[in-house]
Amino acid sequence: MNSDEIRALADLARLELSDEDVSNYQKDFEGILGYISAINSVQVDSYDDHVRGDTVNRMRDDEEAYESGIFTEDLLNATPHREGQYVRVDKIL
Repeated sequence: MNSDEIRALADLARLELSDEDVSNYQKDFEGILGYISAINSVQVDSYDDHVRGDTVNRMRDDEEAYESGIFTEDLLNATPHREGQYVRVDKIL
């Protein structure tokens, strides 16, 4: 990728890039695109679908489910700050 293409991508992403950033991204993109090119060059025409084996999801029966609220007090006691039955966190805005 050339620097104009990187600047166009940065513009689409609403990023301001310095000349040094563009140069660094250019090197990074070259490595990424080289890796993708290597993956695309692998021949998979003779791929045997049976190699993957059994791909069915297996779910277990939840025979011994915990009763609701059995661990609530332990979890609330493990938090740094608590208000009643709630975990208190600092407001982040």
